[in-house]
Amino acid sequence: MPKIKNIIIFTAIAVAFILIYIFFIRPSPEEENLVLSPGAEQRVLLTVKAPESGIYAGRIIFKSGETRKEVFVLVNVRSEKKLFDVSITLPESYKTIYRGQDVNAFISLLQIGPPIGTDVTIAYLIKDFNGNTISKESETLFVYEAKSFVKEFPASNLKIGDYIAGIEVAYPGGFATSSTHFRIIEKRVDFQFIVIIIIAILAIIIIIYSILRYKKADKYIHLRKK
Repeated sequence: MPKIKNIIIFTAIAVAFILIYIFFIRPSPEEENLVLSPGAEQRVLLTVKAPESGIYAGRIIFKSGETRKEVFVLVNVRSEKKLFDVSITLPESYKTIYRGQDVNAFISLLQIGPPIGTDVTIAYLIKDFNGNTISKESETLFVYEAKSFVKEFPASNLKIGDYIAGIEVAYPGGFATSSTHFRIIEKRVDFQFIVIIIIAILAIIIIIYSILRYKKADKYIHLRKK
């Protein structure tokens, strides 16, 4: 059973009574809850046991009275045999997106050691922090030395919230993973833009009205001269 050690080390200083929950769907941590009294300080080492290779997510929840704060945690578990360095990264513009958008991620596969042409199977995943796999698709690629490309993840139908875009790469005798966090928010109305549009429309109406008045007045003057 793979075991990921020293995933999180943090120091908690309580200015009020704090109850700390450590929440993972899978894998499970060795400690689940921690209570700190006011003024107490404790350094916490969280060890997580992973049942198998894959991408896992969880939260550390800090709660004091009605106040609640969450820290998201990502765990990428790979096999001991490492043939590839894999990574998935998001441009700044895709780390927070509006609802209805898809996510474009940059994916890189780099062989370690002597270059050998290898078929790899890549699973593209979107997960939430409640342990649910929202979408998954896979393909098999031939890789020699390195391969990089942009992949679109279907996120346009997702609700507002926090999600993970990840890849699980399987190759002969090994397995590698990488993931990144992104957030979906509601699209905000740009009131300044709306005000500018309204002003522009009103200006056009006034100009058209002024032209019509001018033509009408000019026609009236010509009629009087006759």
